[in-house]
Amino acid sequence: GALDAEAIARVVAEARPEPRDADELHDALLGLVATPLEDAWQAWYGELARSGRAAAVGAIAFAMENARAVEVLYLGAPRRTLPPHIDGPAPTRDEAMLALVRGHAEVMGPFTPAGLAARLGLEAWEVDAAVGQLEGEGLVLRGRFTPGGAEEEVCDRRLLARIHRQTLERLRSEIEPVSAQDFLRYLFERHRLTARSRAGGRAGLRDAVAMLQGFETAAAAWETEVLAPRVAGYRPEWLDELCLAGEIAWGRLSPRRSASTVLGSTSRATPITLAQRRNMGWLLEAVRGAQEPDPPASDATTSTLTALRRRGALFLDDLAAATALGRGELIDAMWDLVGRGLVAGDGFQPLRDLMASGRAARKRGRAVQGRWSLVDRPDALAPDDLADRVVGQLLDRYGVLFRELVARESFTVPWREVLRAARRREARGLVRGGRFVAGFIGEQYALPDAVEGLRRVRRLERTGDVVRLHATDPLNLVGILTPGARVPAHHPACLVFRDGAFVADESGVAAERQAARVLPAVAEQPFASS
Repeated sequence: GALDAEAIARVVAEARPEPRDADELHDALLGLVATPLEDAWQAWYGELARSGRAAAVGAIAFAMENARAVEVLYLGAPRRTLPPHIDGPAPTRDEAMLALVRGHAEVMGPFTPAGLAARLGLEAWEVDAAVGQLEGEGLVLRGRFTPGGAEEEVCDRRLLARIHRQTLERLRSEIEPVSAQDFLRYLFERHRLTARSRAGGRAGLRDAVAMLQGFETAAAAWETEVLAPRVAGYRPEWLDELCLAGEIAWGRLSPRRSASTVLGSTSRATPITLAQRRNMGWLLEAVRGAQEPDPPASDATTSTLTALRRRGALFLDDLAAATALGRGELIDAMWDLVGRGLVAGDGFQPLRDLMASGRAARKRGRAVQGRWSLVDRPDALAPDDLADRVVGQLLDRYGVLFRELVARESFTVPWREVLRAARRREARGLVRGGRFVAGFIGEQYALPDAVEGLRRVRRLERTGDVVRLHATDPLNLVGILTPGARVPAHHPACLVFRDGAFVADESGVAAERQAARVLPAVAEQPFASS
């Protein structure tokens, strides 16, 4: 991530030698091998030179213990007679160059090899070769560290860690947490549930699905109660087109585990998700983990599942030929497999037909039109990769991530792994850590655009905007972000919010005293918001 210029300056100031007497200057010269003599060091250097503990080649000063290294680095340096206790064999030029560059890297902060070479009066390619060796040993890292810098720089790994830590501390100190009420106002805008934020068309539908994928809610709720409020002018054919084009898929992620056999088990209340098809594999992994749905017990359902496993995606007539089942029996078997999270269809229309016409539609065959295939998982991801994808999806959904927000999620990845993935993203500069929403304990992380969005919402005047949600909506966070009991995600329930504050449920029972004034104004409003 981008480093803070003030943090760089502070760490460099802390690391650079600031001798207070001749002995401290001698220690600094020992570590640096050779360095230009600064004006502030002249008095201490004079004392060292008179006592034979330091010398200079031109403007380059060195401790006498490094005289042999200086003689091989600076060809014009005279050979000196050293006391036996500090004399020894001369190092090779490469060894001396490596020690010199390491000593300066430990106190300089970000630097360029060419800049260091010019400072020391050496060849740039030799300094660069020494930097490469230090990089291979993991002691320095390359990158563009100084804000606004165009050249690639090098920095000691230890100093870079300190700069990065201080950068994060500064970023966290800049954050002023918002109230849960303002956070809900931000979520309503993020999910395009307010009149000023709604988007339309297929693009709006794609964005909505990308934000909501992995969240499971009742099959009957998706179009009328979740998508339509978010997508202006929503049309069912848009979802059909995206499904049949292979962009969007649907299916049950959480397995239904039951020893009983219930034919035709799919219903309006069956929890399903909509997702970008390319993400269905890891979503299944993140929800099911090591669990798998119990296999069906009926012969008809088992033979249908076997045919799909053997032959891949099939139309109903192909399935009938492969299983030798009657049409009604096959249709019930198909819906049982859908309800168990084992099978899904290419299009969304079969679900609509099932929910609109019930068992009669199944018997006529309308509810299983199109191709059907197994809901299958690809090869398992590494735990760190899977947790990182879960963090990315939750941040897409909420902008901010803390533990309370996953209360209604189906993901089974342990929270500790989610936190580790969020910390890795913070270290890479992809998210911000800090306290973004007041009143909740534990670590919190946010996308950079969410931080700006929260600031904007906090400054935005509360004007009495009303938003209505069904209880099946992913943003039904009543009792989670708001005081009071939770409102279960039952199909008929409807929730009313005013400026982000929950004021009433479907029965019209006031959660606040002003609910009596709010509800009459809401009655004639469009479903999404006023």
